[in-house]
Amino acid sequence: MVSARPPDSSLLARFLSGECTQLEELAVQAWLREDPAHEEELRRLGAAWAQPGRDAAESRGLDVDAFWTELRARINEPAPHSERRVARLVPTAGVESRRRWWIIPSAAAALVLVAAGRFLWRDRPPAAAVSGESPPMREVATGPGQRAEVKLGDGSAVILGVKSRLRFPTVLARRSRELHLEGEAYFIVTRDSTRPFIVHAAGSKTVDLGTAFVLRAYAAERRVQVVVTEGRVALGADRPGAPAPTEIGQGELGQLALGGSVPMVTAVDTSAYTAWLRGQLVFNNTPLADVITELGRWHKVEIQLGDPSLAREELTATFIAESLEETLRTLSTPLQLRVERRGTTVVLRRGSP
Repeated sequence: MVSARPPDSSLLARFLSGECTQLEELAVQAWLREDPAHEEELRRLGAAWAQPGRDAAESRGLDVDAFWTELRARINEPAPHSERRVARLVPTAGVESRRRWWIIPSAAAALVLVAAGRFLWRDRPPAAAVSGESPPMREVATGPGQRAEVKLGDGSAVILGVKSRLRFPTVLARRSRELHLEGEAYFIVTRDSTRPFIVHAAGSKTVDLGTAFVLRAYAAERRVQVVVTEGRVALGADRPGAPAPTEIGQGELGQLALGGSVPMVTAVDTSAYTAWLRGQLVFNNTPLADVITELGRWHKVEIQLGDPSLAREELTATFIAESLEETLRTLSTPLQLRVERRGTTVVLRRGSP
Protein backbone atom coordinates (compact mmCIF):
# COMPACT_ATOMS: atom_id res chain seq x y z
CA MET A 1 0.00 0.00 0.00
CA VAL A 2 1.27 3.48 -0.88
CA SER A 3 1.38 6.08 1.86
CA ALA A 4 -0.78 9.08 1.01
CA ARG A 5 1.53 11.73 -0.39
CA PRO A 6 0.54 15.36 0.26
CA PRO A 7 0.63 17.96 -2.49
CA ASP A 8 3.96 19.74 -2.79
CA SER A 9 4.71 22.52 -0.33
CA SER A 10 4.35 25.38 -2.80
CA LEU A 11 0.87 24.19 -3.82
CA LEU A 12 -0.37 23.93 -0.24
CA ALA A 13 1.14 27.32 0.56
CA ARG A 14 -0.77 28.87 -2.34
CA PHE A 15 -3.94 27.03 -1.28
CA LEU A 16 -3.68 28.37 2.27
CA SER A 17 -3.07 31.89 1.00
CA GLY A 18 -5.94 31.70 -1.53
CA GLU A 19 -3.63 32.15 -4.52
CA CYS A 20 -3.89 28.79 -6.32
CA THR A 21 -5.63 28.22 -9.65
CA GLN A 22 -8.89 26.31 -9.98
CA LEU A 23 -7.03 23.25 -11.23
CA GLU A 24 -4.67 23.39 -8.25
CA GLU A 25 -7.61 23.82 -5.88
CA LEU A 26 -9.27 20.71 -7.32
CA ALA A 27 -6.02 18.77 -6.86
CA VAL A 28 -5.92 19.72 -3.17
CA GLN A 29 -9.61 18.84 -2.81
CA ALA A 30 -8.90 15.42 -4.33
CA TRP A 31 -6.16 14.87 -1.73
CA LEU A 32 -8.53 15.93 1.07
CA ARG A 33 -11.13 13.42 -0.13
CA GLU A 34 -8.68 10.51 0.13
CA ASP A 35 -8.62 10.41 3.93
CA PRO A 36 -10.42 12.36 6.70
CA ALA A 37 -7.01 12.74 8.38
CA HIS A 38 -5.92 15.00 5.52
CA GLU A 39 -8.56 17.57 6.48
CA GLU A 40 -7.26 17.60 10.04
CA GLU A 41 -3.68 17.95 8.79
CA LEU A 42 -4.60 20.89 6.58
CA ARG A 43 -6.55 22.51 9.43
CA ARG A 44 -3.53 22.35 11.72
CA LEU A 45 -1.23 23.59 8.98
CA GLY A 46 -3.65 26.42 8.31
CA ALA A 47 -3.59 27.41 11.98
CA ALA A 48 0.21 27.46 11.90
CA TRP A 49 0.16 29.39 8.63
CA ALA A 50 -1.89 32.13 10.28
CA GLN A 51 0.70 32.68 13.02
CA PRO A 52 3.09 35.66 12.90
CA GLY A 53 5.88 33.67 11.26
CA ARG A 54 3.97 33.86 7.99
CA ASP A 55 4.69 37.59 7.65
CA ALA A 56 8.41 36.96 7.98
CA ALA A 57 8.20 34.28 5.29
CA GLU A 58 6.33 36.58 2.92
CA SER A 59 8.79 39.42 3.56
CA ARG A 60 11.65 37.24 2.32
CA GLY A 61 9.83 36.32 -0.87
CA LEU A 62 7.86 33.36 0.55
CA ASP A 63 10.58 30.72 0.68
CA VAL A 64 7.92 28.03 0.84
CA ASP A 65 10.30 25.10 1.41
CA ALA A 66 11.92 26.78 4.41
CA PHE A 67 8.62 28.05 5.74
CA TRP A 68 6.95 24.66 5.27
CA THR A 69 9.66 23.06 7.38
CA GLU A 70 8.93 25.70 10.00
CA LEU A 71 5.19 24.95 9.85
CA ARG A 72 5.76 21.22 10.19
CA ALA A 73 8.03 21.80 13.18
CA ARG A 74 5.34 23.85 14.90
CA ILE A 75 2.89 20.97 14.84
CA ASN A 76 5.52 18.26 15.44
CA GLU A 77 4.87 16.39 12.21
CA PRO A 78 7.46 14.81 9.90
CA ALA A 79 8.33 16.63 6.71
CA PRO A 80 6.50 15.43 3.58
CA HIS A 81 9.59 13.69 2.17
CA SER A 82 10.55 11.77 5.30
CA GLU A 83 8.72 8.60 4.31
CA ARG A 84 10.68 5.74 2.77
CA ARG A 85 10.95 5.53 -1.00
CA VAL A 86 12.26 2.78 -3.18
CA ALA A 87 13.38 5.13 -5.93
CA ARG A 88 14.69 8.69 -5.93
CA LEU A 89 13.22 11.45 -3.78
CA VAL A 90 10.73 13.62 -5.60
CA PRO A 91 11.64 17.34 -5.64
CA THR A 92 9.16 19.57 -3.87
CA ALA A 93 8.50 21.88 -6.83
CA GLY A 94 5.17 20.93 -8.46
CA VAL A 95 4.48 21.03 -12.16
CA GLU A 96 1.51 23.38 -11.90
CA SER A 97 3.65 26.02 -10.16
CA ARG A 98 5.72 26.42 -13.32
CA ARG A 99 2.75 26.94 -15.65
CA ARG A 100 0.32 29.68 -16.47
CA TRP A 101 -3.35 28.74 -16.68
CA TRP A 102 -6.36 30.73 -17.62
CA ILE A 103 -10.08 30.19 -18.02
CA ILE A 104 -11.71 30.64 -21.39
CA PRO A 105 -15.23 32.11 -20.99
CA SER A 106 -18.11 30.01 -22.27
CA ALA A 107 -21.57 31.11 -23.35
CA ALA A 108 -23.14 27.67 -23.01
CA ALA A 109 -22.50 24.50 -21.06
CA ALA A 110 -18.87 24.41 -19.99
CA LEU A 111 -15.67 26.21 -19.17
CA VAL A 112 -12.34 24.72 -20.13
CA LEU A 113 -9.13 25.47 -18.23
CA VAL A 114 -6.11 24.77 -20.44
CA ALA A 115 -2.34 24.96 -20.19
CA ALA A 116 -0.41 27.69 -21.93
CA GLY A 117 0.35 26.71 -25.52
CA ARG A 118 -2.56 24.30 -25.75
CA PHE A 119 -5.84 25.06 -27.53
CA LEU A 120 -8.32 27.90 -27.23
CA TRP A 121 -11.91 26.75 -27.05
CA ARG A 122 -14.94 28.98 -26.78
CA ASP A 123 -18.54 27.84 -26.81
CA ARG A 124 -21.23 29.64 -28.73
CA PRO A 125 -24.96 29.39 -27.99
CA PRO A 126 -26.07 26.25 -29.88
CA ALA A 127 -28.88 26.60 -32.37
CA ALA A 128 -30.35 23.35 -31.04
CA ALA A 129 -30.97 24.99 -27.68
CA VAL A 130 -33.47 27.25 -29.45
CA SER A 131 -34.92 24.79 -31.97
CA GLY A 132 -35.47 21.97 -29.47
CA GLU A 133 -33.30 19.51 -31.41
CA SER A 134 -30.65 17.38 -29.72
CA PRO A 135 -27.72 19.68 -28.92
CA PRO A 136 -24.45 19.05 -30.76
CA MET A 137 -21.56 17.35 -29.00
CA ARG A 138 -18.43 19.14 -27.84
CA GLU A 139 -15.01 17.52 -27.59
CA VAL A 140 -11.98 18.38 -25.46
CA ALA A 141 -8.73 16.53 -26.16
CA THR A 142 -5.30 16.64 -24.53
CA GLY A 143 -1.90 15.64 -25.88
CA PRO A 144 1.19 14.21 -24.14
CA GLY A 145 1.70 15.84 -20.74
CA GLN A 146 -1.35 18.08 -21.12
CA ARG A 147 -4.40 18.29 -18.89
CA ALA A 148 -7.58 20.33 -19.03
CA GLU A 149 -10.35 21.18 -16.62
CA VAL A 150 -13.91 21.10 -17.93
CA LYS A 151 -16.64 22.83 -15.93
CA LEU A 152 -20.04 21.49 -16.93
CA GLY A 153 -23.22 23.53 -16.92
CA ASP A 154 -24.60 21.66 -13.89
CA GLY A 155 -21.62 22.66 -11.74
CA SER A 156 -19.77 19.34 -12.09
CA ALA A 157 -16.04 19.44 -12.85
CA VAL A 158 -13.85 17.12 -14.89
CA ILE A 159 -10.04 17.13 -14.88
CA LEU A 160 -9.03 15.47 -18.12
CA GLY A 161 -5.76 13.52 -18.00
CA VAL A 162 -2.98 13.25 -20.57
CA LYS A 163 -3.68 11.96 -24.10
CA SER A 164 -7.38 11.79 -23.32
CA ARG A 165 -10.60 12.81 -25.01
CA LEU A 166 -13.94 13.86 -23.50
CA ARG A 167 -17.17 14.27 -25.49
CA PHE A 168 -20.31 15.81 -24.01
CA PRO A 169 -23.42 17.68 -25.21
CA THR A 170 -23.29 21.46 -25.28
CA VAL A 171 -26.46 21.44 -23.20
CA LEU A 172 -26.96 18.61 -20.72
CA ALA A 173 -30.23 16.74 -21.09
CA ARG A 174 -33.09 17.17 -18.62
CA ARG A 175 -33.32 13.47 -17.75
CA SER A 176 -29.66 12.41 -17.72
CA ARG A 177 -26.14 13.76 -18.01
CA GLU A 178 -24.13 11.54 -20.36
CA LEU A 179 -20.47 11.91 -21.35
CA HIS A 180 -17.99 9.81 -23.35
CA LEU A 181 -14.37 9.33 -22.29
CA GLU A 182 -11.26 7.93 -23.93
CA GLY A 183 -8.28 8.00 -21.57
CA GLU A 184 -8.37 9.17 -17.97
CA ALA A 185 -10.28 11.80 -16.02
CA TYR A 186 -11.22 12.80 -12.50
CA PHE A 187 -14.91 13.61 -12.02
CA ILE A 188 -16.39 15.72 -9.23
CA VAL A 189 -20.13 15.41 -9.74
CA THR A 190 -22.84 17.78 -8.57
CA ARG A 191 -25.61 15.74 -7.00
CA ASP A 192 -28.89 15.67 -8.94
CA SER A 193 -31.16 12.72 -8.14
CA THR A 194 -33.40 13.52 -11.11
CA ARG A 195 -30.58 13.34 -13.69
CA PRO A 196 -28.14 10.41 -13.46
CA PHE A 197 -24.53 11.26 -14.34
CA ILE A 198 -23.30 8.58 -16.77
CA VAL A 199 -19.87 8.17 -18.35
CA HIS A 200 -19.46 5.80 -21.31
CA ALA A 201 -15.93 4.47 -21.86
CA ALA A 202 -14.52 1.48 -23.77
CA GLY A 203 -17.70 -0.57 -23.66
CA SER A 204 -18.44 0.27 -20.03
CA LYS A 205 -20.95 2.50 -18.29
CA THR A 206 -20.20 4.26 -15.00
CA VAL A 207 -23.22 5.70 -13.20
CA ASP A 208 -22.55 8.26 -10.48
CA LEU A 209 -24.38 7.86 -7.19
CA GLY A 210 -23.17 11.14 -5.68
CA THR A 211 -19.40 11.01 -5.75
CA ALA A 212 -15.93 11.94 -6.93
CA PHE A 213 -13.99 9.33 -8.87
CA VAL A 214 -11.15 8.61 -11.30
CA LEU A 215 -12.10 6.78 -14.49
CA ARG A 216 -9.32 5.30 -16.62
CA ALA A 217 -10.04 3.75 -20.01
CA TYR A 218 -7.07 3.79 -22.38
CA ALA A 219 -7.68 1.52 -25.38
CA ALA A 220 -4.22 -0.09 -25.13
CA GLU A 221 -4.92 -1.33 -21.59
CA ARG A 222 -8.05 -3.29 -22.62
CA ARG A 223 -9.76 -2.62 -19.30
CA VAL A 224 -11.62 0.09 -17.46
CA GLN A 225 -10.62 1.20 -13.97
CA VAL A 226 -12.78 3.24 -11.60
CA VAL A 227 -11.38 4.47 -8.27
CA VAL A 228 -13.85 6.17 -5.93
CA THR A 229 -12.55 8.92 -3.65
CA GLU A 230 -15.96 9.97 -2.35
CA GLY A 231 -19.44 8.46 -2.43
CA ARG A 232 -20.36 5.53 -4.68
CA VAL A 233 -20.57 4.65 -8.37
CA ALA A 234 -22.02 1.74 -10.31
CA LEU A 235 -19.84 0.14 -13.01
CA GLY A 236 -20.99 -2.33 -15.61
CA ALA A 237 -20.91 -3.33 -19.27
CA ASP A 238 -22.54 -0.90 -21.69
CA ARG A 239 -24.53 -3.27 -23.87
CA PRO A 240 -28.05 -4.71 -24.03
CA GLY A 241 -28.63 -7.70 -21.74
CA ALA A 242 -25.55 -7.05 -19.58
CA PRO A 243 -25.76 -7.83 -15.85
CA ALA A 244 -26.76 -5.04 -13.49
CA PRO A 245 -23.86 -2.66 -12.70
CA THR A 246 -21.78 -3.35 -9.59
CA GLU A 247 -21.58 -0.69 -6.89
CA ILE A 248 -18.13 0.58 -5.92
CA GLY A 249 -17.66 2.53 -2.70
CA GLN A 250 -15.19 5.05 -1.38
CA GLY A 251 -11.65 3.67 -1.23
CA GLU A 252 -12.40 0.90 -3.73
CA LEU A 253 -11.13 0.09 -7.22
CA GLY A 254 -13.37 -1.50 -9.82
CA GLN A 255 -11.79 -3.12 -12.89
CA LEU A 256 -13.78 -4.29 -15.89
CA ALA A 257 -11.95 -6.20 -18.62
CA LEU A 258 -12.67 -5.32 -22.23
CA GLY A 259 -15.74 -7.33 -23.23
CA GLY A 260 -16.32 -8.38 -19.62
CA SER A 261 -19.62 -8.24 -17.77
CA VAL A 262 -18.89 -8.03 -14.04
CA PRO A 263 -16.09 -5.85 -12.60
CA MET A 264 -13.65 -7.03 -9.95
CA VAL A 265 -13.71 -4.78 -6.87
CA THR A 266 -10.86 -4.40 -4.35
CA ALA A 267 -9.95 -1.96 -1.57
CA VAL A 268 -7.06 0.37 -2.46
CA ASP A 269 -5.17 3.41 -1.26
CA THR A 270 -6.63 6.01 -3.60
CA SER A 271 -3.64 8.36 -3.31
CA ALA A 272 -1.67 6.40 -5.91
CA TYR A 273 -4.54 6.77 -8.40
CA THR A 274 -4.99 10.51 -7.87
CA ALA A 275 -1.28 11.41 -7.69
CA TRP A 276 -1.34 12.61 -11.32
CA LEU A 277 -3.63 15.44 -10.24
CA ARG A 278 -0.73 16.70 -8.11
CA GLY A 279 1.85 16.28 -10.85
CA GLN A 280 3.17 12.90 -9.65
CA LEU A 281 3.09 9.37 -11.06
CA VAL A 282 3.19 6.48 -8.58
CA PHE A 283 4.04 2.88 -9.54
CA ASN A 284 4.08 -0.10 -7.19
CA ASN A 285 5.60 -3.36 -8.41
CA THR A 286 4.52 -2.37 -11.92
CA PRO A 287 5.95 -4.17 -14.97
CA LEU A 288 8.37 -1.92 -16.82
CA ALA A 289 6.37 -2.35 -20.04
CA ASP A 290 3.37 -0.69 -18.36
CA VAL A 291 5.56 1.99 -16.78
CA ILE A 292 7.05 3.18 -20.07
CA THR A 293 3.62 3.18 -21.73
CA GLU A 294 2.32 5.54 -19.06
CA LEU A 295 5.44 7.71 -19.15
CA GLY A 296 5.07 7.99 -22.90
CA ARG A 297 1.75 9.72 -22.33
CA TRP A 298 3.46 12.38 -20.26
CA HIS A 299 6.47 13.13 -22.47
CA LYS A 300 6.95 13.95 -26.13
CA VAL A 301 9.28 11.00 -26.59
CA GLU A 302 8.86 7.32 -27.35
CA ILE A 303 10.46 5.07 -24.72
CA GLN A 304 11.54 1.66 -26.01
CA LEU A 305 13.11 -1.40 -24.40
CA GLY A 306 16.29 -2.60 -26.07
CA ASP A 307 15.91 -6.02 -24.44
CA PRO A 308 12.41 -7.64 -24.51
CA SER A 309 13.09 -9.35 -21.17
CA LEU A 310 13.06 -5.93 -19.51
CA ALA A 311 9.31 -5.75 -20.02
CA ARG A 312 8.80 -8.12 -17.05
CA GLU A 313 11.03 -6.19 -14.66
CA GLU A 314 8.98 -4.58 -11.90
CA LEU A 315 9.47 -1.04 -10.66
CA THR A 316 8.34 0.76 -7.52
CA ALA A 317 8.92 4.48 -7.93
CA THR A 318 7.44 7.96 -7.80
CA PHE A 319 8.07 10.38 -10.65
CA ILE A 320 7.66 14.08 -11.21
CA ALA A 321 5.16 13.80 -14.04
CA GLU A 322 6.71 16.25 -16.50
CA SER A 323 10.42 16.09 -15.72
CA LEU A 324 11.90 13.86 -18.43
CA GLU A 325 15.47 13.97 -17.12
CA GLU A 326 14.38 13.05 -13.60
CA THR A 327 12.17 10.32 -15.07
CA LEU A 328 15.07 8.75 -16.96
CA ARG A 329 17.32 8.85 -13.88
CA THR A 330 14.60 7.24 -11.76
CA LEU A 331 14.10 4.55 -14.39
CA SER A 332 17.75 3.74 -14.98
CA THR A 333 19.24 3.79 -11.47
CA PRO A 334 17.32 1.08 -9.54
CA LEU A 335 17.19 -1.29 -12.55
CA GLN A 336 20.79 -0.53 -13.64
CA LEU A 337 19.80 0.48 -17.15
CA ARG A 338 21.66 2.43 -19.81
CA VAL A 339 19.75 5.25 -21.48
CA GLU A 340 20.27 6.02 -25.17
CA ARG A 341 18.70 9.18 -26.63
CA ARG A 342 17.93 9.29 -30.36
CA GLY A 343 16.02 12.48 -31.05
CA THR A 344 12.49 11.88 -29.78
CA THR A 345 13.20 8.21 -29.05
CA VAL A 346 14.67 6.84 -25.81
CA VAL A 347 16.00 3.28 -25.68
CA LEU A 348 16.59 1.50 -22.36
CA ARG A 349 19.19 -1.29 -22.29
CA ARG A 350 20.74 -3.40 -19.58
CA GLY A 351 23.97 -2.07 -18.19
CA SER A 352 25.15 0.71 -15.92
CA PRO A 353 23.63 4.14 -16.62
